[in-house]
Amino acid sequence: MKKFIHLLFLRKKLIQIIFLFGFSLSANFSFAQSTYNCNNCTSNDISIKKVELVSSTPNGLGGYLPLATTCLSGTPIDAFIKVTLDQNATTRYGTQIEADVFVDGLFQQHIRYESCATTSSGVFFIYLPNSPSTIQWTCGEILSLRNIIIGWGHSVSTNVCNVGDCEIGPKCFKYDLNTNLIVITPIKPDFTFVGSCPPNNSAQTYTFTSTSSGGVLPYTSYSWNITKNGVPIIGSPFSGNPLTIDFSNLGGAGNYNVVLTLTDSNTPPTTASSLSKLITVSSCCVTAATCKLTDINTEGCIIPSPITDPAIVFNYNACGKSVTMTHNDSGDTMVCSDGNGANFTRTYTLLFDGIPFATCSQNITIQDTTDPIISVQAQDLTVQCDGNGNISDLNNWLAANGGASASDVCSSVTWSNDFSAVSDGCGASGSVTVTFTATDDCGNDTITSATFTIQDT
Repeated sequence: MKKFIHLLFLRKKLIQIIFLFGFSLSANFSFAQSTYNCNNCTSNDISIKKVELVSSTPNGLGGYLPLATTCLSGTPIDAFIKVTLDQNATTRYGTQIEADVFVDGLFQQHIRYESCATTSSGVFFIYLPNSPSTIQWTCGEILSLRNIIIGWGHSVSTNVCNVGDCEIGPKCFKYDLNTNLIVITPIKPDFTFVGSCPPNNSAQTYTFTSTSSGGVLPYTSYSWNITKNGVPIIGSPFSGNPLTIDFSNLGGAGNYNVVLTLTDSNTPPTTASSLSKLITVSSCCVTAATCKLTDINTEGCIIPSPITDPAIVFNYNACGKSVTMTHNDSGDTMVCSDGNGANFTRTYTLLFDGIPFATCSQNITIQDTTDPIISVQAQDLTVQCDGNGNISDLNNWLAANGGASASDVCSSVTWSNDFSAVSDGCGASGSVTVTFTATDDCGNDTITSATFTIQDT
C-alpha cells in the first residue's frame, strides 16, 4: 500500500509539472487562481479558525516557535503562517491549501501546503508554506491571505497527493474572492500627530491618530500618556482614538513626550506600548489690541485732527491680518460757537481683515480762556470847541476805538465801548472817559481807556 501511495504521489507531481509548464506561457499566470478557479467546491468539511505568523525557528515538536507579541521596528524576517483548521467530518485523506499572500494590500507571493497525512475530526494546525520554504515579513506590515482554497480526500484513492490540482473538487472549500483574511502578527503600536492653531488658541492643538498594526482586531483600548519634563500633564493618560488635545491650558508651548499603549482582542488580550515620540508645541498667534490713548483737556482753539496710524492708537498683534482703522466723533466739536468750548468723544475702531476687532475712545476737551491782546492802547484826544459839540470828532474817535488795536490767537476781535455823554464844561466844552472792550468769539475780553476832551481856548 505504501508503494502504491508513493507511486500516486509521483504521478501527482508529474501532473503538476505538466500543468505548470502549460500555464507558464502566460505572463499573467497565477497558480493559486488556477487551482482556485478550476475546482468546483461543494463541501466545507475543513475550515480555517485562525491564521497567525510564527518564527522560522523549529520548536522541536514539528512546528515553529511563536514570535514576540509586539515589535517596534526591524528588518525583514523569514517566517511561517500557522493555520489552525477545524475539521467537522470523520477521517479525511491529505490536506492541500493554496493562497495568495498580500503585504499592505499588494501581492507578494503565492504559497502552497500539501500533506498526505490523514486527519480526524477536530482542530489541527499546519504551517504554510511548504512550497516555497518561508515568507518574508517586516514589523508593521499588514499580512493577509486571498484566493484561499482548502482541499482533502474522502478516501485513500482520492488523497490530495494522488490527484491533480484541478481534481481535488468537489471535496474542497473556496473562500469568497472578496475574502481578505488578516494574519495575526506581532502588534506594532504607532501613531501620527498633526498640530494646528485654531482661532484664539494661545498654544497649538494636536490630533493623535493610531496607525498601529498587528494583533487581533479590533483594539479594545487606546491610552495616551503625555508628559512635559517627565511630569504627566493634567488628565494624562487620555483615552480614545483619534485624540485631540488643546495644549493652551495643558502646559502651553514646549516639548512633550507621547506614548501610545493599546490592547487587542486576543485571548488573553495583548497590551503593547509604542516608542516615545517627541512633539514640539508652538505658541499660537492670538490677535490682540489695547488702547494707548489718554484723554485731552487743553487750552486752545483748534480741534486736533484724527490719527491715521493704528500703531499710535493701539498696541496690537494682527497675526498677519490686514489692519485698518476708522474713527467717529460724537458731542460738541465747536470750540467757541456755543461759548463753552469743545467737549466730545472720538472713538477709533481697529479692523483686522476688514472685521472690527477693538475700539479706543478718547474724550477731548478744548477751551479758549485767553483774553485778546491789546497791542496799542486807546489814546486821549483833545479837540478845539467848534460850538456844535464836536460830534464828528467824537464819532470818529469812538469808531477808531480811541486808536486802540487788539488781536486774539483763536478768533477775530469785536470792539465795544461804554460812551454815554460828554460832561458839561464852560460853554460847549467838556470831556468824557471811555472804556473800550475787545472781545473774542469765546467771550474773553480786554479793556483800554482814554479821554475825549473839548476845550475852548
